[in-house]
Amino acid sequence: FLELAPGHFEAEALLRDLQTSQVRPWHFRMMNDRPRNQAYDAALRRAVTPGSHVLEIGTGSGLLALMAARAGAALVTTCEMVEIVAEAAADIVARNGYGERVKVIAKKSTELQIGVDLPRPADVLLSEILGDRLLSEDVLRSTADARRRLTKPDAILIPRGVSAIARLVGGAFFAESASVGQVEGFDLTPFNRFTPSTISISMESGQFDSLSDDLEAFRFDLRETEHGSGEARLHFSVSRAGTCLGVLQWLRLQLHDDIVFENAPAEQIAPSAWRQVFHPFAAPIAVQPGQRVAVRAKHDLSNLAFALETQR
Repeated sequence: FLELAPGHFEAEALLRDLQTSQVRPWHFRMMNDRPRNQAYDAALRRAVTPGSHVLEIGTGSGLLALMAARAGAALVTTCEMVEIVAEAAADIVARNGYGERVKVIAKKSTELQIGVDLPRPADVLLSEILGDRLLSEDVLRSTADARRRLTKPDAILIPRGVSAIARLVGGAFFAESASVGQVEGFDLTPFNRFTPSTISISMESGQFDSLSDDLEAFRFDLRETEHGSGEARLHFSVSRAGTCLGVLQWLRLQLHDDIVFENAPAEQIAPSAWRQVFHPFAAPIAVQPGQRVAVRAKHDLSNLAFALETQR
């Protein structure tokens, strides 16, 4: 229709809405995340050799695949399950002069086959299928499947490990994000029965109170081919007095031997393609320096959860 009536307002608006439903806006933040890009680039320059065959899961714009080719890979096979994104990535690869070495396939990685999509098992497995909540984009299952079927036994993984890091937090910003009290002279506290389990924190979020040390809740070795659900008990050491509202969680990526990327927050949360995730407790607790707070953490391979257990 737009070819027959270019500039048709309603048709263009509908098309853009449809595209946005398939290609989420966070792609742009990710592409423009310079610290993240530089960390991946450094890891690829360490891992890739002139004869390397690199397999990437989830190419998006094709940026990391292009980095792998620039680092010297003989062949980069990269897949993308959203067809219009795969088409755009192929255009980007060709535009940048790497069409002969980077092959974009519009499939899920679990559908790829040696001898059909890949000429041989990969020497390097590259991915960035990580959500704010770490596991929400199925990174464990996807990489385990690729390790079993699509890579050499001694393949290098980028990242090789991913972790969920956690900290006790408080402050007005988080209080207003997850609870309500008196508003315009009215008591709205019964609405707190709907306190959310998680809240992704936007790049423009306000200041908050850090109340404890940072702890690694879970670490996953992506070189393994089997993963199971897990549970941990975290014992936070309180560093300052305040009202603890819950746990703030973020990502740490082990990209190569000594190359680590982490979207750790400062006292003012800094812009990042990945957002930190606030896990509110069912009810706030008052804490004092030196106090130990026990938190139960669980994951089911796709989701993370935190809950207050005991305090002492």
